[in-house]
Order: sequence, then C-alpha cells, then structure tokens
Amino acid sequence: KVFLKQTRRGTPAFHQSVPLELTAVDQNGQKMNFLTTISGEYGSTTLNFNASQFVPSEIWVNANGLLMQARSDVERWLKTTGANNISEVKFNMTVHALGADSVLIRVEHHFAEPDGGVDNPNNYALSTRFWTVSGLLPPGFNADAVVFYDGRGQADLLDRPLFDATGPAEDNLVLLFRPDATHVWQEFGSYTRTNIGTNTDKFGQFKITGVLPGQYTIGKTGIGSGVQTISGSLGKVQAYPNPTMDELEIKAENEIRSIQIVNSNGVMVKMLRLDETASAVISLKSLPVGFYWLIVEGKKGTCIVSVQKQ
Repeated sequence: KVFLKQTRRGTPAFHQSVPLELTAVDQNGQKMNFLTTISGEYGSTTLNFNASQFVPSEIWVNANGLLMQARSDVERWLKTTGANNISEVKFNMTVHALGADSVLIRVEHHFAEPDGGVDNPNNYALSTRFWTVSGLLPPGFNADAVVFYDGRGQADLLDRPLFDATGPAEDNLVLLFRPDATHVWQEFGSYTRTNIGTNTDKFGQFKITGVLPGQYTIGKTGIGSGVQTISGSLGKVQAYPNPTMDELEIKAENEIRSIQIVNSNGVMVKMLRLDETASAVISLKSLPVGFYWLIVEGKKGTCIVSVQKQ
C-alpha cells in the first residue's frame, strides 16, 4: 500500500483527480509502472505483485515525467568513483566507494515547502524546497555531496522566502534530514556549512559527509513562534504570533481590504472585510487546531501567509 501526500507552492488549494504514475523498482533495477490518481492532500493506492517474479525495493512517483511537476530529478547508474556533478538537481556529489559493480541512484529536487507541523517538532524555519535521495544503495556505498543555499533574490529564488521571513543571518542555518516521511526533521549528523562572502550575504554551501537515502532540506534554528514576514505585491506582510492559540495580528506595508482564511483542504472557513487598513486582528478561537492559509488582498495585490492554530 502506497500513501501519497500532495504539497503546494503558490496556491492555497489542492488539485483534484491528479493522474500519477508509480514506478516499482526491484533489487536488480527492473521496473513496473502503475497508474493511479490523487485528490486533495492525502491519498493511497494498493499495488499487487507476484512475489515469485518481482519484489519491489523502491516506489517512485512520476519517475517518467508524465506529469508536469514542481520538481527536477536525475536517475543514474554509477559505475565509477569520483565527482558526479548532478547539476540538474543542484546536488554536487563525490563518490568515494560504490560497494558494488554499479549503483542505481535517484535524486529529486522538489520546489515546494517540506512537511512542517508535527513533522517539525523543533520548530525549524524551513526553506521552500527539499531533496530526496533514493535508489539501490549497497552497504559499502560512500559519497559526499554539496548543496548551496541562496537567499539573495537571484537565480531560482528558492531560499529567498526563508531569509525574508527570518533575516539575513547565516549562523543559525542547519541542514535537516529524515529517512522518509514517517520521521520528523532533525539536524543531519555529519555536515559542514561554509558561507561564501560575508555571514549575512545569504549565500553559502553545506557539505554532506556520508550521503544517506532520505530527504534533506535547509532550515534555521531559534525561530520559534515569533513573527512571520512575507514579501510580495503588498510589501511586507507580518502575521504574529505564529503559531497562535487565539488571536492573530496582521500588519502590512500597504492597505488591505480583505482576509480569507482557508483550511488545509482548500475550503474557506472565514472571511474578514476591512475598510482599507494596514493592520487587523483575527480570532482563530473557533477554528480547529491545524494549519491554515491567509489570503490577504489589497489594492496593490495579494499575499498568502501560512499560519498554525494550536
């Protein structure tokens, strides 16, 4: 049974009836493809195999690129040691030992915020991207990798929201890891961070020592439940305290006209109309505990802020 979760970037709603191809891979690298669909945030499907003919070791989603997805990926058979610059996924790897004649590896670079909430009990501020490393990696496989962080507002902009929300300091940047989606985010056990330039220019790199299969993302410590700041067409929009148990205060650089509250299922649960003001206080007391999107609208545009009700 395969459990699926849909994540979002730039939209408060989940897509419905999304066609997905799932690829099962056995220990020899042989593959079987299956079609399924997902609607809303969560879904599941059951795949059936003849165990005498095919025993799956990996299940990959959209490995053949049939769906236009917010992700880049590389699948490669490694046959020699040395540098393997997988530039398509911004994952520069150096292989020290294969542990076998050849090794199948797959690296995915997701352009969406990784799971938070209960998956993030240490309240790290998370970047809006993550990597997944998988494949047929034998026990003797040994590799290092380098990933860059860049919050300067150049190139792909993927780390800019993290620095916009937490400030330019790099001292509290950490590399986070989890073996799979059933585990919580924790700081990876062996890595070094190097800033390139100053310690506040929002540009540098992490070197991963001993690449493990699993998911990686960039985060910041010591953020807690302070102020979340989002920059956009309305200028800077602040929401605090976040998380909150009751009231949430919104402040914007430009006047706002309305605030919609949308739950994790994409349903609007509350609407607040304003008389063109730059600040407002919203009560979330009547809403269930969980994560919500605030769609803040004004004359100069719209801003979407994620908030947590405790």
